[in-house]
Amino acid sequence: TDRCYSEMASGEFWNDTQAKFPEDITINPYLLTTDSTHLTNFSGDKKVKPLLLASGHMQKKIRAKPSSHAWLPCGMLPEGKFPKLEVKSSAKAKLLPGILARQLYHLCM
Repeated sequence: TDRCYSEMASGEFWNDTQAKFPEDITINPYLLTTDSTHLTNFSGDKKVKPLLLASGHMQKKIRAKPSSHAWLPCGMLPEGKFPKLEVKSSAKAKLLPGILARQLYHLCM
């Protein structure tokens, strides 16, 4: 038979995992996401990434509506700008800011 997976709880993994627990216990996966946010025009071009948390039990259409307030802000991650660094090759100079940004993100997480 064909199955249409539209929500987290409709997947086989969810059902198989839930079956491992007693009936009075419900698993609750959490979703984490970030999104760049411009802080203010008065402080230059500073940005942060709010860390947002939501329950996997909420339907997608509810999580997608900003007015539902489904996402809970639980932290702020800095989004750094790295000054020009002296690197021997131009290829490395182009890659280095991205590498540093990813390392900063993972350190904060």
